[in-house]
Parts: sequence; structure tokens; C-alpha cells
Amino acid sequence: GAFLLGPLVGTMIEHHFGDRALFRVCLWITVLNAAFALAVLREKAHPPPAHTGMLLRRANPFASFALLRRNRALRLLCGIVLLYYFALWGFVANKGIYARRRFGQTSRQTAEQLTVFGLSAALSQSVGLAALRRHLSEPAIARLCFGFAAVALMIYGVATAVWMLYPPMALLGLSLGGFATISSLASQIVSPRIVGEAQGLLASMKAIMEGLGPMAFGIGMSCFEGSQIPGAPWLLGSICMCISLGLCFRIEGVCEELQCSSLSAEAHRDSEMGCVSAVGILPSPHMDDSYPSDTSESAETKESDSLFCGKPRRDQGSETLKEGNRRH
Repeated sequence: GAFLLGPLVGTMIEHHFGDRALFRVCLWITVLNAAFALAVLREKAHPPPAHTGMLLRRANPFASFALLRRNRALRLLCGIVLLYYFALWGFVANKGIYARRRFGQTSRQTAEQLTVFGLSAALSQSVGLAALRRHLSEPAIARLCFGFAAVALMIYGVATAVWMLYPPMALLGLSLGGFATISSLASQIVSPRIVGEAQGLLASMKAIMEGLGPMAFGIGMSCFEGSQIPGAPWLLGSICMCISLGLCFRIEGVCEELQCSSLSAEAHRDSEMGCVSAVGILPSPHMDDSYPSDTSESAETKESDSLFCGKPRRDQGSETLKEGNRRH
């Protein structure tokens, strides 16, 4: 919504009242937004604060990165997000300067392109995703979206006129649905109690690239400006998008490996519990939690959820336990 209205309204204000009026309007909108938040949002009563050690662990900005060590599928998703947003943030931050210097693009044309981007992004993340999920799996949707991004930056890099810059903005807007799909996949490959940490980890990848991407692409623009291929930074960004797209082809395989290892670990635990109950010792309700894990895969799969890549997982371990109890 902001990309649909903001660029066009800002261009109109600048055209009729000048640059200073535009910045004053933005300032007053920010002040009114803060005042509205203070007036409407109320602080709720919180429980007593935890002890200092727990507060320090929660405040550690790198604590969630420990999830990457235990979950191979989450590492893959973070790599996809890292490469995608490295290229995307670098493009968004520097594209206006590039188009103005290369083609003499006006402020109105920049606003029009941002509006095209906002419209396609809104359609992609609402109607588009809902329609695609009826026919495609989530990994397939992610591949489609990141394919749009790779093509968009390739077109932008070889463009020779201003009108050629509009289609890439539409394709980039469509590609934003890929992150929504990756976020959905991340919530399926971890335990429900740490879904928030997994989502925060993906957001951290975005934030890190928001700082590194613009700087890297800005340096690249200064190196290639005036050369035979001034759009080379965008071609390099397209390569990053292609690598991200290639990683998307591994999502199903990694998730299936995680599912198989999880099922085998559960079946092994439940068969041991069935043997214990056969000799007259009832299993403790906490036995499953205290069962020792000898492999890193077991620690990894203990955090996995019952959904993998949008497909429900059969509780095979529970069926094995029930069958063993009936037999004995």
C-alpha cells in the first residue's frame, strides 16, 4: 500500500510545492504516527521480571543463530534469504542513482516505477500466493518467485532505455512472494515452540543484508560507471538470485531427509519403550524427553515439526508403540 500511494503523492507535492514542502509533509506524518501510537497502544501488565541470567540470554542477539547448527533445512532457507536480500537491497538502494545518471530518469518516472513495484508486490503476496498454492507446492512457488527476481535484474543490467526499466520492477514485486513462502517453510521445519526464533533468524538475515547489500552494490557502481558494461552490478545481482534459485531446488530433498531421520529416531525410541513395557515396567510419561540422543541428526530432528514442505507427516512412531502394547 505504501509503495502504491507514497511515490505518486510525493511526486505531486514536489511538483506543486517544492522539495522542502515534501520533507515537511513527511516529518508531520511521522510525528502524527508517533502520537497516534502513544495514544492508542496501551502497555499491558507484565509478569515479574526474570533473573539476570535469563534476561542476558534473551538479550543476546546471536543466540538464535544456534538453531543453524541443529537444523540443516533452516540453514538452507537462511542461505536463500541471505543471497536474495543481498541483491534486492543493493538494487533498491542504488537503482535510482543509476537510472538518473545512465538515462536521465526524472523523479516522476522513478515514482511510476516504484508504484509498479508496489502494485505487483501487493498482488503477489495476496491474490497471487493464494492462487498458486492451489496448484503448486511451496518450494515450487519459491522457485518461481526467485526466478522472476533473477530475470528482473538481468533485464535491468542490459537495459538501454528508460522504458525497459518498468518490466523489471514488476517482476521484482512478484518475487517478494518468495520470502513469504520461505517464512512459511521455516515454521514447518522447527518445533512450534521455537517458530518465533526461526522467523526472527530469517528477519536477521534480511537486516544484515540491508546494510551490506547497498554498500557492496554502491562500490560496484563506482567501479563500472563509464565502462562498456555500466549495468554489471545488476548482472552480478542476477547471479546471486540464480544461486538462491538453485538452492530452492534442494528444499524438498533436505526436508525429506529431515523427515526420514525424524521418523527413524521416533520408531527407535518407541520400540525401546515397547520392549521395556513388555517386561512389566511401565514407561514414564517423560521417558521420550529423557531418551539419550547419540547423533547430531537426532538433536536436529527433535526440533522438527510434524509438517515438512507443506505435507503432513504420519505419526509412525505412535503407531509402532500402539502395536507393541497390543502385542504384549
